[in-house]
Amino acid sequence: MQTIYEVRVEVEPAIAEDYFYWLKRHMADLVQAAGFEKAVLLVPDEPTHEKRVWVVQYFAPSRESLENYLTHLAPSFRADGLKRFGNRFQASRRIMSFQFQVPDLTARPDDLHIVSI
Repeated sequence: MQTIYEVRVEVEPAIAEDYFYWLKRHMADLVQAAGFEKAVLLVPDEPTHEKRVWVVQYFAPSRESLENYLTHLAPSFRADGLKRFGNRFQASRRIMSFQFQVPDLTARPDDLHIVSI
């Protein structure tokens, strides 16, 4: 089942431009190295006055492939960001499992099983 790995970063304005250009390269490197299907960069609509905020969603083909990335590759990718930017940014992460999408023309209403949270 497809899994989404989401990383939200808050970056000090003084390094925002450099961080943004590094982030684009970082995303491409991560997709290639980790075997993610794609990565999407999002900007929240809510205003932020003190820091720049970006949200990156990485689409892993399975939970197992994501766990492989987290175990074997994530430490070095995270270390690179810390080496370049130190404590001038904060990152939070979450993992989400794909359930279904609309329109799914192959699904009938009876086939949709909503997972309660």
